Amino acid sequence: MINVRNFSRRFRRGFAIFCLSLLAVVASDTIAIAQNLSPTLAPTLAQTLSPDDFEIPAVSLTLDPESDSAGAVPDGLGVSLSPVADGERGVIGGDDRTAMTSAEYPWSAIGRLERRRADGSVQGWCTASLIAPDVILTNAHCIVDKETHQLRTQDYVFRPNMIRGESVDATPATVLDYGRGWSRGAVDEDWAIMELDEALGFFYGELGWYDADLARSDVREALDTRVFLAGYSQDFPDNVPGYEPGNTPGVHRNCSITNVRDDGRIIHNCDTRGGASGSPLIARLSSGEFTIVGLHAGGFRNSSSGEYSSNYAMQVNRWKEAAQEYQW
Repeated sequence: MINVRNFSRRFRRGFAIFCLSLLAVVASDTIAIAQNLSPTLAPTLAQTLSPDDFEIPAVSLTLDPESDSAGAVPDGLGVSLSPVADGERGVIGGDDRTAMTSAEYPWSAIGRLERRRADGSVQGWCTASLIAPDVILTNAHCIVDKETHQLRTQDYVFRPNMIRGESVDATPATVLDYGRGWSRGAVDEDWAIMELDEALGFFYGELGWYDADLARSDVREALDTRVFLAGYSQDFPDNVPGYEPGNTPGVHRNCSITNVRDDGRIIHNCDTRGGASGSPLIARLSSGEFTIVGLHAGGFRNSSSGEYSSNYAMQVNRWKEAAQEYQW
């Protein structure tokens, strides 16, 4: 029996690839618009940082072509090691996060996944990343009702590289696969893969992934202070003219994966809050690829103070097989 959904996906893939040459001019225009977006949004603030003030250190790990993904950078889209565009404000207050204002790769492949009411207004959001031309990665708890164990009925819209509430593109997203055990207590299955109506990865790029054996101390040591996280936290930036919390992603660079719990969850110390669920933990390999090494999902609170003591993420090996199924 023909799987109608898979046939439809294959047809769309083939049609998209066939049309790429015809869309070259349109793609160039779209990329130019995206790259010029951030400077037009530059707030008038005293403290500014340039890309030269940042460094994303490389990690000496090697991709396995059988299980890992190198990602993709579209022709004409620049690559930047800094989340900050020229002239933009970076560090805000004493927070370790930086406002992401760059429209270059890999920052371009990260966006806000919005849950919409029937009238089109935003009910809530998570963070998601492009991992294939028309596929994004996020958390199961962003799309599943934990009480009913069913998918939420609201519509979803993905807005790549949204900065100060503005994005060049916004496209509907539908669920392809997710960790079905999450709502029933499998805490290490908090992942979801969604299909976009438009193949935006051709314009914004795709993040790869690296299935690192994080139970090994030498692997965690190689990644120590070399991981960064980008997400749309609902508390960031705060009290800054021209910014509204959650409308610009915050990037915490030079953080670490500190441990792997017995239940399979990764422990990390990157700064986050609600809205950053689904954020990628990214490492830049010495060979140049930007790869997801974990999928942020939540945090642990101190029982006495109520403050977060650590954050946790999903391992790549929990969702990579599903992701490979939808690779082009």
